[in-house]
Amino acid sequence: EQMFAYMGEMKHRGGRTALAQKWYESPAEPPDWMCTELLVEGQRFFAVHGLEMSVALFFASLPTSYAVTQAASVLHRVSDLATNDLVRRVAETGHMLIDVMGMAGDGSFRAGGRAHGTACGLRVLHGFVRELVRAHGWDTSTFGEPANQEMLISTLLDFTVVTWHAIERMGVPVSLQVRRAHLHAWSVVGYLMGVAPALLPLELEDASALSRLLQERHFPADDSAIATAQGQQLAAALLEQMRSFMPLGWGRMPATLMHWLFEGAVGRAAFVPKSLGVPPPSRVLRLVLNAQRWMNLHLLDLPGIGSVVGWMSRRFGKLVILSFVDLYAPGPSPFSVPEELLQSWRLHSGARASGARAKRNAVRGRIRSRRVDRAKLKR
Repeated sequence: EQMFAYMGEMKHRGGRTALAQKWYESPAEPPDWMCTELLVEGQRFFAVHGLEMSVALFFASLPTSYAVTQAASVLHRVSDLATNDLVRRVAETGHMLIDVMGMAGDGSFRAGGRAHGTACGLRVLHGFVRELVRAHGWDTSTFGEPANQEMLISTLLDFTVVTWHAIERMGVPVSLQVRRAHLHAWSVVGYLMGVAPALLPLELEDASALSRLLQERHFPADDSAIATAQGQQLAAALLEQMRSFMPLGWGRMPATLMHWLFEGAVGRAAFVPKSLGVPPPSRVLRLVLNAQRWMNLHLLDLPGIGSVVGWMSRRFGKLVILSFVDLYAPGPSPFSVPEELLQSWRLHSGARASGARAKRNAVRGRIRSRRVDRAKLKR
């Protein structure tokens, strides 16, 4: 409904709107190769480590896509033309992650299920996106077709390979079996959102090889090149939004975390933060992140202590998710979390909790405004 609302004024030739509606009424079935056991295992990993995966999405996966010229051009242009809100796209991407991975069982991926509806909706949305950007001067000779198969495969890798590295960087191990199950779940999502059937399902060997190949195609060979202006604007908007979610004294954490997650990245991905113009990291906060990683690696399984360590590790994910929930409530929201996940992640989203956070954020906002005003007076 949201997609049709802000695409509704477009002029579609050849009955494209009718075709899209027909596709919604008769959506594709899941692929024959979908394995329920693998699907459930991949979803179970998200249920346990979804907060860390949310951090990986906002601070690693999205920046990776922003550093790719074509992806950044499409995302920036659609954000401008659809709602003139760069950050709303971020919230909707997070919502998509929760929709497709947050419900247990293969029923979510069958017609009428939440994951199925979201993935099928993405396929239709990508069709509108292609028409929208073509109608506003898209340079096909330079960028190729918008939202093409290469970009869709890149998206699957951002949600899998990039996420695995970020999570392990936090000190949470991701076994080969979990990777296989997680990749299988995203292969089903890819099938439903329009990735060519001949390319699916992806196996671990495929993902590794494709990741290396696409890095060579999309990223510079060294740190001398910079991302496009659109990519840098998207990254700046993301960082500013994340900074507004942070407690006082932690304003430099988003930029620091983004740099930190890409340290040790395989291949050319390590240059992503610098390419996007991400501000320099804080040395103190980097030490905090290193200490958190060490505790996750060595203390997470210890009785008593492990629960405290786990709480600290998931703190950033909680901050971002709850902040997006509060930001777009009440009213039609591009971001919501199923009740079972709220309970699993121990997130409090009731009126009392939201009110307390609103008061706390108001205080933070006033203090930050005063700091900005004092800085302007000094200048």
